[in-house]
Amino acid sequence: MPEKFISEAKQNYIEILNYITKSQQSVIKTATVDISDIIPLARKIVTFMKRSKDLSYYAINYYDPKDLFVSHSANVAIFSTTIGIGLKYSDEELLQLCAAGILHDIGITKIPAQIKNETEEELGKEEIHYFRKHSKLGYESIEKNSEFSEKIAQVALHHHERNDGSGFPDQLSGDDIHPHARIISLIDVYEALIHPRSHRDKLVPPAGIQQIIKNKGNYFSKPILKALINYISIYPIGTYVKLSSDEVARVVDLNSNNPVRPKVRVIYNSKGQKIEPYLLDLVKEPLIHIKKCLPYKIK
Repeated sequence: MPEKFISEAKQNYIEILNYITKSQQSVIKTATVDISDIIPLARKIVTFMKRSKDLSYYAINYYDPKDLFVSHSANVAIFSTTIGIGLKYSDEELLQLCAAGILHDIGITKIPAQIKNETEEELGKEEIHYFRKHSKLGYESIEKNSEFSEKIAQVALHHHERNDGSGFPDQLSGDDIHPHARIISLIDVYEALIHPRSHRDKLVPPAGIQQIIKNKGNYFSKPILKALINYISIYPIGTYVKLSSDEVARVVDLNSNNPVRPKVRVIYNSKGQKIEPYLLDLVKEPLIHIKKCLPYKIK
């Protein structure tokens, strides 16, 4: 993994976080967010992601405990764009998808902290009703003065719709939900599962996918679920793993035909000692497999 791309990925990630923070402050003060700055930012992110997979490292391993909705939106944008690239979206579609991911939860800024940081199981009926307003608030906050902003606003409005019609605010189902909203709807849940929340610790990525399929499979279209497994994978790029050899490695690339056997960079030996990193393609090493994922957080 070239150091140039690691540094560039970090700079891009920080830029996304800063934009989301600035947009939140704008919504608090004026109830609107000017999206003019998001077009060059989204274009920069899409261009970078088409030549490097390093932003996945940050999307997997970073979260901000002081304001999870900032890092959540950044990570959703990165994961969603990854799927869009895998599905061979056009540059214009990728631009819209990335921008929508960045702003999909902007309406949550108007929801009181004691409500937005709880699960729906912990909220009363009135609180749930209030929480569910955030998608409409997001729609209203995005300045809809162009076709581009209207498309982003629609995704913000419908990112909680579900394939079976059980979502909100309009109980849309199937193909009535915009394709970008279908992707972000799934990634919104996936990202939340693999990062901690007030009521639970983070799940490692394989457990996150397993929980989605087991408990929420009907919520999402099968092609989008398949895209999650194919393009983000069971062991996403950036995930830290322990191998059957007891060495510790970081996933650096995927093998699309074999999602449980990615390419990894071994960084610790079986005794836990840091070593000169070396690349291992698990497809070519049938006697070595991933034993488990290791929780990790970028400090």
